[in-house]
Amino acid sequence: MHHSEIVFHSTVKPFTGDGDVHELPTFLLELEGRFEQGNIRTDPEKISLLILHLGGRAARWFVKYRREYDVKMMTYEEVVGHLRNRFGQDSNAMVILARLMEVSQNGTLAEYNDEFCSLLCKLPAEWVPPDHMLVALYWRGLKPRYSIAILQAEAMDLSDAMRITAMNSTLNKDELYGDSPRLQNPRDMGWSPVGLEEDTFEELPLWIQERYLDTVKDDLPSYEFNNCSVEHAIEFKEHSEEPRARAYKLKCRLEKVAVELIQDLLDKGFIVPSKSTCTSQLTLVKEKDATYHIAIDYRRVNNITVKDPFPLPTVESLLARVGTAGHFTILNLHNGQFQIPLREEDRYKTAFITTMGTFEFTVMPEGLLNGPNTFAKYMADVVGDLPFVFVYMGDVLIFSDTEEEHWTHIDAVLSRLAEKKLVSRRSDSHFNQEEFEYLGYVISRNSIEPARDRIESINHYPKPKCVKDAQRFLSMINYYRRFIPNFAMLVKPILQYACRKTIWWEDQEKAFDKVKRLLRTGPVLVPYKEGASYRLTTEASKNGVAAVLEEVAGNDTVGVVGYFSKLLKGAQRHYPEGELELLAIVEALRHFRYILQKIPFTLRADHINLALLQDQSGPVRRISAWFEELSEYDFTLEYYLEQSAS
Repeated sequence: MHHSEIVFHSTVKPFTGDGDVHELPTFLLELEGRFEQGNIRTDPEKISLLILHLGGRAARWFVKYRREYDVKMMTYEEVVGHLRNRFGQDSNAMVILARLMEVSQNGTLAEYNDEFCSLLCKLPAEWVPPDHMLVALYWRGLKPRYSIAILQAEAMDLSDAMRITAMNSTLNKDELYGDSPRLQNPRDMGWSPVGLEEDTFEELPLWIQERYLDTVKDDLPSYEFNNCSVEHAIEFKEHSEEPRARAYKLKCRLEKVAVELIQDLLDKGFIVPSKSTCTSQLTLVKEKDATYHIAIDYRRVNNITVKDPFPLPTVESLLARVGTAGHFTILNLHNGQFQIPLREEDRYKTAFITTMGTFEFTVMPEGLLNGPNTFAKYMADVVGDLPFVFVYMGDVLIFSDTEEEHWTHIDAVLSRLAEKKLVSRRSDSHFNQEEFEYLGYVISRNSIEPARDRIESINHYPKPKCVKDAQRFLSMINYYRRFIPNFAMLVKPILQYACRKTIWWEDQEKAFDKVKRLLRTGPVLVPYKEGASYRLTTEASKNGVAAVLEEVAGNDTVGVVGYFSKLLKGAQRHYPEGELELLAIVEALRHFRYILQKIPFTLRADHINLALLQDQSGPVRRISAWFEELSEYDFTLEYYLEQSAS
């Protein structure tokens, strides 16, 4: 039978892979009917008919599948088996979880997110990994460009991770030239004062200006590493194939710019000519001031690099440290990565190829997987013992209670930098500010607020018309969940729609409008203050658990430090009331551990439920483990009559 006859007689609806879990079984059943109707018996004929009825995601999947497998040598059942593995609703949760652990980004970020979420939605609730594990699985499968961003920003959960990668993929077209994939400029992820552009170095006391003219300046001289206590190493994974890139020709108007930048790096000794065959591509990134700097596409190098486990700073650690500070200085270390030497035997791994020749770095270049870890390690050695300093990437934040104290703190930090011959870029450093913006937050004395431009973007976000629109909205608002009470329960209808479990209806519309309204009203949190009194209030329902951490003075609330909420999963929904209340306490303590672990505080919980739980004889292992976890904290228990989290 000819293929034209097969197509003519077939009325099977094409399989796209975009439908619900019943789409594939229905498609295969209809296909079997056509086999019988057309007397199709051989595997090649069955496979041909199958291929002709694939569309959308399924068709794109098969194009990649055919590159890996010789379809002509396979049986129809083998091909269908692979199709089921990719698009089917597997009854074995372990198989689905295994596939989730193996998924990786081979195409666009949107395609990877779609595949990851598709597998996640197939998992039974009780098999869904905890937040930190989901972030790790998601991070593992990303291309290096996106995975680095997650490591730098310390994503708290999957939505946070997707938000970070989405932000990393939205550079303007003017910012990068060339066909190579776009690279995020790490400087854009750092600090910025609110409403300030002028040079504030001149406002410092004259004695500080004169003492540190060679430490705060815009020119970075050639550098000797006699005082550097670390050097950057690049360890490749065993049996890895070293990348070999071709020279990418820049646009004519940028060729001259590249020559000047490369010559400047050569003159300063930051790069040298190389004969290395392990090469990466060069591109130019446009700065906000319309100048350019060199960026190397090290994704393939990063892909075979062993990860450095040294921890990076997080947003939470900053918010917990600024306290009552009202004076802030932000130092931008001038090309901080260039101020750290590169291990000599690893220099060839940083080689980049251009139409002008091949060069390799003698210093740590920007864009390497473990660069932020090495820099954090070095800065911990330089200023890590100073309690009024917080270092993030190439930025150093100095915070003080009073102006007089701030001058002393600035002097102490600049003295350390001068000793190590580290240079702070004057034009990007801002001194003695009372308010500054950091990764989506506006921080000032006694207050933390969402960045105004981010809230405006959320407020003007249109009603989602498809699942991807809802996913994008969730990724935007999830970053500010600490500002919204019962956030997880509030956005549950939108989450259900984003996971293709329901249509967009009244519940989704109400949740969409309410979360925008809550953020629009200008929520304000207070930072952690050493010596202040704190109260943690928890609540639980059959939908989820929630908590609020407050600073208190007697019976009065001074301000909210943050809100926490989490939906229940699987078997948790069937816990007795007492266990749910205890679960709420445990989850809240885990969330606020970075604050509550070493201080006394008041814990408010439902009296009746906890009393019933404590009266039970022979608690199960789970409850015993929870009580053991509670024993690590110093709290005074208060009871109240609970009003359930909705």
